[in-house]
Amino acid sequence: MECQICNNNYFKYRCPICQIKYCSVDCFCNHKGSCAISEDVNTGANPSKEKPNQEFQFPTEDTVPKEKLEKLAESQKLKALLSNPHLRDMLQALGAAVNKEKAMQAAMLEPIFTEYADMVLEIVGEKL
Repeated sequence: MECQICNNNYFKYRCPICQIKYCSVDCFCNHKGSCAISEDVNTGANPSKEKPNQEFQFPTEDTVPKEKLEKLAESQKLKALLSNPHLRDMLQALGAAVNKEKAMQAAMLEPIFTEYADMVLEIVGEKL
């Protein structure tokens, strides 16, 4: 998949507001002026500083409540595990994969990824 800003490189990132795909800081800077993250010209309000909607857009029976997800940010053990560059690369590749199911199957063969998955499930209280 290509960067949706420059159309020259593969994307590595997604805008947290509109989910557009981009490849670099330069492309993000070009994009942010037209995204919802920029200040509203008429009001001067910055939507990114307003309280986000607390409801999920498409909840399912597998949706984890936000209170449990917030526990992930508080876990020092998870932060330490995420300091591993190999794991971070795997997570980025998984997020960018066209075939998510195949990418997840491959990731689950890696011990560092299964350790990460088990830790996340333990933190949110979904023990296997």
